Amino acid sequence: MLPNLRQEKKWIIDGNYSRTLDLRLQRADLIIWLDIPRRVCLYRAIKRWIQYYGRTRPDLNEGCPEKIDWAFLRWIWNYPTRTRSRTIGKLQELEPHQQVIIIKNRKQLHAYIEQLRQQHTDTHT
Repeated sequence: MLPNLRQEKKWIIDGNYSRTLDLRLQRADLIIWLDIPRRVCLYRAIKRWIQYYGRTRPDLNEGCPEKIDWAFLRWIWNYPTRTRSRTIGKLQELEPHQQVIIIKNRKQLHAYIEQLRQQHTDTHT
């Protein structure tokens, strides 16, 4: 699916799939990286699991019930020491025309969304 997606003029993809990161970064003109602290990520994963236990979350395909296991929790916990520095390195190697926005907390996320809303309003008035 990814090679066909990369052929499109416009696309949005989310997730932290390190095997395809290079392919996605090559074609992206804007990268928004949510560099959230591990304790927040762990809390949110556990909260989602409790909230949607045995059901499918609205943002997932039908038949994909919420689940959690120790491997996933370990992956979240180890991400800052195993993968984060590689991701930062790849972001630093991007071309000058590629914009990178790093968001580290909810306050920055809300500020960025508000900035986008304001830009949208300004261009449509």
